[in-house]
Amino acid sequence: MSPYNAPMDESYYSQIVLRIFLALVAGMVIGFDSWKNSRNASIRIYGVVSVSACMIIMLINFATSEHPEAFSRVLAGLITGLGFWVAALLCVPLILINYLVLQRLLQFGLAL
Repeated sequence: MSPYNAPMDESYYSQIVLRIFLALVAGMVIGFDSWKNSRNASIRIYGVVSVSACMIIMLINFATSEHPEAFSRVLAGLITGLGFWVAALLCVPLILINYLVLQRLLQFGLAL
């Protein structure tokens, strides 16, 4: 049985907060290394990406807790969909894409 099927008590919420905090710390460590080596992505970007990935995984786990095989199917579908979005953006010549159009496409794709 999944830990998300348990009654929601104080330990349930503390486990969620702990997971999000650990994801933030891991993202900030990676971001600090990137910042130290003068790369474009830095602490804030990696922190936000790691926290959002943690929250998405916890949400998928919560939604599919009664069917364990559904977790891998949902995750594989999300990864495949993201791959198709990136491939579509890379195949279209960048001269034809307006920045605002690209931004709206990414927002629409992430909202799905």
